[in-house]
Amino acid sequence: QSANFNIKLNTPSLTLYGFKFTDFKGMGSALNRSFSFRSSSKKLGLGDDMQADLFSLNATVARDTLAFELELANSDTAHHRADLNGVFVFQEHRLNMHLSPSELVINDKKWEIANDNLFVLDSASLHVNQFALKNENEEIRINGALGLDEDASPAYNQLHAEVASFDL
Repeated sequence: QSANFNIKLNTPSLTLYGFKFTDFKGMGSALNRSFSFRSSSKKLGLGDDMQADLFSLNATVARDTLAFELELANSDTAHHRADLNGVFVFQEHRLNMHLSPSELVINDKKWEIANDNLFVLDSASLHVNQFALKNENEEIRINGALGLDEDASPAYNQLHAEVASFDL
């Protein structure tokens, strides 16, 4: 049996795992074994030197899946921005993450994340499958695995990056 409820949170300041939120607003509800949460903040401090003037996170959890939409931006500049969408699937002893088509703006360059990616984290390794960032003719593609254990075999420590027409 699941309980249905609503929550609302407004606070001028919130620090969570080192992240500092200013004027944080959150709203959530549980209904029929799912939980949805929407949050925003006028400023997010990511340490001493990094901050975002806009933070927004919308998430829905149902059964073993968490779907999310994350937005980070600065109001005075469009030089850097993130609009990430994806899903986490929790399975016994492993976590799968897929990023849906998303955008990053880094130094005024718009990068798109391709849809056919998958990250798999288990107790021994992190696997990266078909992760690609594309900007017009530039592309970075990453595939492979990293062992999380010091004694992991070399086969678990092969992360391959391909770069095409990259302009530094």
